[in-house]
Amino acid sequence: MTRKRIKKRRTIVVVTGTRAEYGLLQSTMTAIEKHPVLRLRIVATGMHLLQLFGYTVRDIERDGWYVDAKIKMQRGDDSPLDQAKGLARGIKGIANFLAETPSDIVLALGDRIEAMAGALAGTTMGKLVAHIHGGDLATGD
Repeated sequence: MTRKRIKKRRTIVVVTGTRAEYGLLQSTMTAIEKHPVLRLRIVATGMHLLQLFGYTVRDIERDGWYVDAKIKMQRGDDSPLDQAKGLARGIKGIANFLAETPSDIVLALGDRIEAMAGALAGTTMGKLVAHIHGGDLATGD
């Protein structure tokens, strides 16, 4: 008699901070949600939580996703100091979420500070970090 290997369920935390990268992440989020041994957790942060940019976390929820954590980062004035303090708030908030929520992998897309906060929090919390797409050059031509 052969024994079936039981696969351990893995939890993937997807960090999203903007409408643009959320749009790119949707097919991946759907694939995670449908996979039999994966569990999806969503952390919304950055521009999603700013009224100035339409509080787009509601779009994620309207699309049928449950947002596990809403972590405020930037205040919306776009100054270098606001970005630096926002990065610190993001790392702290995401690290706290990872400490409280069983998880295996942190998935971040892009090269904005929201993705950086997710990657840094995931790394320091001992999680695998999957970073996809980033570093494109925009020539401004």
